[in-house]
Amino acid sequence: AMATPESKAGGGGLSAGGWKVSIFVLAMASLVTAIDLTIISVALPTVEEDLGLSPTEGQWVVNAYLIAFTVLLIPGGMFGDRIGQLRGMNVGLIIFGIGSLMCGLAGDATMIIAGRTVQGLGAAILMPCIQALVTRVAPEGKTGTAFGVYAAVSAIGLAVGPLVGGAIVDLVAWEWIFLINPIIIVPLLILNHVFLRSAGEGIDRNKKRLISAEMLKRPSLRSGLFLIFWIRLPLIWAFIYIGIYFQSVL
Repeated sequence: AMATPESKAGGGGLSAGGWKVSIFVLAMASLVTAIDLTIISVALPTVEEDLGLSPTEGQWVVNAYLIAFTVLLIPGGMFGDRIGQLRGMNVGLIIFGIGSLMCGLAGDATMIIAGRTVQGLGAAILMPCIQALVTRVAPEGKTGTAFGVYAAVSAIGLAVGPLVGGAIVDLVAWEWIFLINPIIIVPLLILNHVFLRSAGEGIDRNKKRLISAEMLKRPSLRSGLFLIFWIRLPLIWAFIYIGIYFQSVL
């Protein structure tokens, strides 16, 4: 059958070109949270020295983000289903921006750890909403391409985080590894409104859970989760501890 204009367009009535711009905007929103997973790695010794943090408190600057992000990820996705994924994405960006301001303006361990926790909460709401929107705005047959772009940008964020963090610490000040986030988030909120509002909210208040026993019976899903776990477990800590070892030991 011949392709119709609708089949070439993205979900939610987006034009053929509009869905590509929308995927780019979603990828940029994902990039902010991905960078913040690793941007702290080279800045941590400087943060510890400037705020007078103990090694344990310094580790909690990292742990607070990771734990909040991990524990709240599934509830964050369900929250997005309840209020709408586009609205949930915007809420996640705003919360992430507030957490970033708390970190950048922190004068002691309590404030920066609290800020990192708020950042983790924002990311936990933001990420599942972004992934759902990627699926919804991509036209039929282009979902794989859309997720490929999304995954590639996230991977780039993990890789460039230490480089960006090191450059900001050397050229400006460590506070700006956090304070730069709200500056990026404001135009993202505007772009979301311009390019993604036609995709709709994607509300599903009847969904009780995001993971079911039936899903976990799929061998491909179990294998994928097992592989991701063993890749990510050493990866994040390698970023953190290698940075500390190079700066504080060597």
